Amino acid sequence: MASWKRNLMICWLGCFTTAAGMSLVIPFLSFYIEELGVTGTSSIAQWSGLAFGVTFLMGAIVSPIWGKL
Repeated sequence: MASWKRNLMICWLGCFTTAAGMSLVIPFLSFYIEELGVTGTSSIAQWSGLAFGVTFLMGAIVSPIWGKL
């Protein structure tokens, strides 16, 4: 196998594992937010959405910079 294909597979596996891990956090995020002291169903939903959504927002902002490196 060519070295670039091996490197591509390693990078793909790392990205896939990271994305799967982030997706597995979603069901438990609201419990963690509640444990931090946020009360009220709407507040917990709002903070959970913000905490999960900011991950992808920062990924979108940083990706072009990371790609230039």
